[in-house]
Amino acid sequence: MHSMQARIVITVLAGLLLIGLVGVAGTVTYTNDTNAVATGLELEFSAPATITWHSGKFSKQDPGGFATEFKFSGGSVKPGDTFMISWGPAAVKVVEHRWVTASSGALVPGSDSSADDSSGNTTAAAPEQVKPAQPWTMTDKYGNTDIMDDDDIVLHLGVPASQVEKIVWYRNDITMRFINPEEKVTVLTNDLMKTFDGNPLEHSPASSHTDHAIAGYDYLAKVYLKDGTAKDLETTIESTFRWRPKEVFADMQSNWMGKVRALPYEDLVGFFKKLHNDSFTGISLEPVQESMLPA
Repeated sequence: MHSMQARIVITVLAGLLLIGLVGVAGTVTYTNDTNAVATGLELEFSAPATITWHSGKFSKQDPGGFATEFKFSGGSVKPGDTFMISWGPAAVKVVEHRWVTASSGALVPGSDSSADDSSGNTTAAAPEQVKPAQPWTMTDKYGNTDIMDDDDIVLHLGVPASQVEKIVWYRNDITMRFINPEEKVTVLTNDLMKTFDGNPLEHSPASSHTDHAIAGYDYLAKVYLKDGTAKDLETTIESTFRWRPKEVFADMQSNWMGKVRALPYEDLVGFFKKLHNDSFTGISLEPVQESMLPA
């Protein structure tokens, strides 16, 4: 048993080493060239990324997980000293880094000439270029547009993050009110997708069960821009479960017949139409006496 555990640990470590060798993670070292003590560093990536490691000179990172912008604080970097980070996926690039100086708290743009790549060579300063707009899309964290019920939802904005005023998330046309629009969430994690806050419009009790069924649910992100315009991005969650029965019956409660008596004809028709729209092909009833049947 111990031998098997040891082999598993060795395999995992070897896999992590291989990841480092093939360059799955990007790495860069920034030198504080502001001539002032820096109390923070801000980074902007070309697409959502996650920080896999950073040096201990700053103890705080905000946010965690996938994002396009990160802030490091809780420490200091003296002029001429360095701060190193690693991130994934490696295809995502840092488009801007800004030092926060201790003297004024102001953001000081970093020079591209102060960044060292993972090979240890200092990169030459490049002329500033306009960042090309990304397509407005929704994908999973691997870039697939078909999003399954065990995936995250990643927003790919067509504008720089600095132009976004707020992002409002909806599930089945109902606001996910527990997500603060001012936080501009661009990665809706699977846990958030399956979290319910007891909103009566959703007919679900408050819960954060990670096994909550969301296949077939519609998720929409309304991105409000600072120029007064807005952009909608929407996706329907697919299921990894592929069972397609020909007949699906809705099981009615034993007192259902009594309730049917009080329903107007139009409501009864609407009820059956809703069952049909939900992919039910029939209803299952318990045996009843003829006197219980509606007239």
